[in-house]
Amino acid sequence: MNGFLFSFSFSFGAAASNWFEGLLLIFVRRAYDIGDRIATSHPASDTSPSGSSTWFVERITLFTTTVRFATTNEVATYSNGSLASLRIINANRSPKAIIYIDIKFGLEVPFAKIKIFQTAVENFVKSRPREWVALIGFRATRVEVDFGYIEYRILSQHREAW
Repeated sequence: MNGFLFSFSFSFGAAASNWFEGLLLIFVRRAYDIGDRIATSHPASDTSPSGSSTWFVERITLFTTTVRFATTNEVATYSNGSLASLRIINANRSPKAIIYIDIKFGLEVPFAKIKIFQTAVENFVKSRPREWVALIGFRATRVEVDFGYIEYRILSQHREAW
């Protein structure tokens, strides 16, 4: 009898552990709710600087989470235990998005014109307070004399978390 129970624990131990991790994800971590926009990645790897593929959470049960791919409407169902070991990025709970825009000006462009452009960007952000919090920065980030341009970076904070 003991041998049977011992072999039973080996065969179902991993499944029970995975199920328990899923319960902890749903009831303790609460990484997402229905309607949230999430992305998943392996904890050991960095996320893509250009953004992650996002999914909308449609249904959560004790065992599974059903999500819809944001761009193609593909529906997928994950076991909560498999999601428990992933990094979950929740766009609805993230801070307000900071937008980086790199723009290049030729070396022959006078600095006065660049200042006019900067003022136009500032006025654009200020005239849309429902969309933008503030213009955080406008600065030169790279000078490429061989290629004939100076690269500037515009940093602005959006009202939404994205």
